[in-house]
Amino acid sequence: MPTDIESLPEKIKKSPHWRVNFRPTSHKTRFENPSDAFNLLQQSQVRLRGWPYPFVSDDSREKVRAKEYIASGSDFGGHVEYWRMYYSGQFINLFTVREKVDQSWDEKLRKEANQLMLRPADLNVADIPGFINIINLLYHFTEIFEFVSRLCSKKLYDMNLEIIVELHKAKGFALIAEFPKFWSSHYPATTDPITKSTIFESEQLLTRSAKFALDWAIYFFDQFGWDNPPVEVLRGDQQKFLSGRI
Repeated sequence: MPTDIESLPEKIKKSPHWRVNFRPTSHKTRFENPSDAFNLLQQSQVRLRGWPYPFVSDDSREKVRAKEYIASGSDFGGHVEYWRMYYSGQFINLFTVREKVDQSWDEKLRKEANQLMLRPADLNVADIPGFINIINLLYHFTEIFEFVSRLCSKKLYDMNLEIIVELHKAKGFALIAEFPKFWSSHYPATTDPITKSTIFESEQLLTRSAKFALDWAIYFFDQFGWDNPPVEVLRGDQQKFLSGRI
């Protein structure tokens, strides 16, 4: 049974989720028809781990061809994602915090936190609403910026572009690492949503996407209270990811 793609945004917004938005600062039509838009998206997908970013369904029933945009997504195995590409070039992507939605992953993180996390005496792990895996967050930003860099390389964005990333409904969530990385700190999000936006020149995104991804990951870590993350270690993790060595 195919997924009802246009019902996914409502479902995703009920849970902790990420929202990504690319907004060109110049207004013009960038796609003449849905086929061109889908072809560009599929050519630009980032495939650095088992799930591509963004996910484009192979099922034609899960590809929306609307008057002003195309859309697709997924609701499978704890991965719930929706994206929409307008013919103007604006891109919107919603996806759940999988560390929370995937029950087995949530349970694994809670077990590790219970064993290792140093936290206030009056705080039980059961009272922490969820967790954000630091490496998964870094991978998300790396995929986002690699994807937009590929769109720029295909001349979709030839001038300035605003990028906005938001994390919703994650107040109280704590950062965590997983074995073999050691993690004992309690860094919770104290606000909702957490958001960052910047206007970039397309040339910047073509040449420095990995740097921007790492910078934005560190910004989000800072919003959780992790003030001095090991930048060089994270950069090494990112380079392994980009080279397919994870």
